[in-house]
Amino acid sequence: MAVEHSALDEVFLPRKKLKQLISGLPTPFFLYDEVGIRQSIRNFLQAFSWCRGHRQIFPLRQLPLDGMARILLEEGCGISCCTDQELRQAAEWGFSGESLVYEPMYPSMEGLALASSLGATVSVDNNISAAVCLEQPIAAASLVFNPGGKVTLDGTVLCRAERSKRGMGLREILEYAPYLHRTGIQRLGLEVHLTQQVLDPDYYGMVLSLLQPVIEELERLHTPIAFCNLGGGPGLSFFSGTPHADVAEWGRRTERCASQLPYQIPIWTAADRLFTGPHCLYFSRILCVKRAHRQFMVLDSDAAQFPRLHPKGRYHLSLLTNTERGNRQFYDVVGCHPDETGRFAEHILLPEPSEDEICIVHEAGVAPPGLGCGYYLYRQDGTLEPMSGLLETFVPVP
Repeated sequence: MAVEHSALDEVFLPRKKLKQLISGLPTPFFLYDEVGIRQSIRNFLQAFSWCRGHRQIFPLRQLPLDGMARILLEEGCGISCCTDQELRQAAEWGFSGESLVYEPMYPSMEGLALASSLGATVSVDNNISAAVCLEQPIAAASLVFNPGGKVTLDGTVLCRAERSKRGMGLREILEYAPYLHRTGIQRLGLEVHLTQQVLDPDYYGMVLSLLQPVIEELERLHTPIAFCNLGGGPGLSFFSGTPHADVAEWGRRTERCASQLPYQIPIWTAADRLFTGPHCLYFSRILCVKRAHRQFMVLDSDAAQFPRLHPKGRYHLSLLTNTERGNRQFYDVVGCHPDETGRFAEHILLPEPSEDEICIVHEAGVAPPGLGCGYYLYRQDGTLEPMSGLLETFVPVP
């Protein structure tokens, strides 16, 4: 157990340098590693370089910060926006054309006009979206397909698609796509958003197999499809000894499935967690250790600062200063508010904290950062850059 924790405790900087770097920063805060994020993006794009026209679209809602937007733009990625506010911010950051997707559940006329002026692709999720697309000269539209039922891969149920609020059934796709094509939208795409945190490299191939009969049926209706967005999927394991999704293998297996299609279509992806997840640390100061029926390590933050905490505490935690492998004790690491939901970890082995100790949550970039925190980027040149963006008004979905 001790050796395992020692390996997982590694961070992207020597701890002594890390301690100097963050000295004086008010907790809690998120710290992102620019070098690691850029390398993860490049690895992913390289894995899909076989696909002519491939585009990686990062959901802006996952990290609506200016520093991250600059990295995505410089690395050749696009972003998707759910709201008019996100769309305006993306335009200010320099995104336009095929690097920009507008995907609201119900688009506003103002947002649609802005998307049209930017040459953005508009995601069509329902009949209202399809109708209002005709009000503006849209460059491209992408229809969201939901296959319904249980979606399985190698006998494992990944999700129950009919419970998803995103996407339309086959009947709606076959009705709206030809209509949009006949009324002047020349570039039509299909997209699927089923699940996240998948480790099986056959996932994108499975999604392609779901889309193939839809594409063929639309071809018979003289409605060609210009691209397919396979959505997110590749994720992090969160379990010691189990590797994260292998993007190189994902690329190879997706290529194998794509080569079996009757014609080649550019593939878009919306992966996100692999880029930021492993390259982000969350820092929170330890207020006290409460000893009752169990030992509770109380932090100066809570669930609002760290949204989407896993109920079983799957994140790995360590202490900034004390990393001794011996003499560890079991703690429940909890937030400072008197509720039962703000648990960062349960029954986890950690060293005895020293005075003014800081707790680190590893691989903390898998969800949008919470409100009331600092957001910093550790730059390639070794400097620390504060980040800002839409987080002042952004409310993460639980």
